[in-house]
Amino acid sequence: MSSQKFVREQKIGIIALQKTHLSKMDEDPINQLPGSRLFVVLSIDPNQSNAKGAALVLNKNIMDMSQVKSIGLVLGRALLCTIGWHKEHKLMILEITQSLKDKPNLDVMLSDFNLVEDPLDHLPPKHDIFSATNALIDGWRHENPDSLRYSFAQSAQQGGRQSRIDHIYVRENFIPFNYLSNIRSPFVGKGRWALPLHVLKDKKLGRQLQKDIISSKTNRSDEYNPQIVFKIFKTKVITLCRDTAKNSKHPSMTQHSQRKSSN
Repeated sequence: MSSQKFVREQKIGIIALQKTHLSKMDEDPINQLPGSRLFVVLSIDPNQSNAKGAALVLNKNIMDMSQVKSIGLVLGRALLCTIGWHKEHKLMILEITQSLKDKPNLDVMLSDFNLVEDPLDHLPPKHDIFSATNALIDGWRHENPDSLRYSFAQSAQQGGRQSRIDHIYVRENFIPFNYLSNIRSPFVGKGRWALPLHVLKDKKLGRQLQKDIISSKTNRSDEYNPQIVFKIFKTKVITLCRDTAKNSKHPSMTQHSQRKSSN
């Protein structure tokens, strides 16, 4: 699903992006794209344009674009954006990727914070030493006081710790009009098939592939050109390797069964 279609169907007004690694040369073509309903506000570090980066993507169908103002408080790391809200009211949003000593009077603040306020947001549970906010409320925790939903997890080798460090903080008077939805993630397929490394050591497969390589050098024509030959060869190689992988046992499995039988 394209980003424009997703934003339109879900009626999303603002998307916050971090570590965009975009430059000014990337921002202008996006905003000047004919027919696009998205507008990107970007904070860039000119000295490291291929690193860092904070961005807000605005839906021009929903948001008041006539009053959009943005300031890069810390280039590439903190973006402050003011947007027209209702009538004379304005919405002030701060997106940060690092802590700030002096924060303006905010309505919304969001980031992947490296701290939490509620011990439930740590596994194992613990209190962080200091508070992340002043006069703002973690909207999701307010609506789900007893729920566990971690956004960061370590592997078992790293210690197995988990935490919910992705927060959106809003003013308390926003809560009655606020609903935090867990929008379904974009579809993720099975991924590309990868050749098991032990198949490369199969001598029978190696001999067959050598024959196919030699035979592909002959019988060329305008219709049977090198590109077509290579495509057919790749398809055949994948089929042969998959069949070999299915019919052969992985060395580790063979060793495991041998140890089991010997015991």
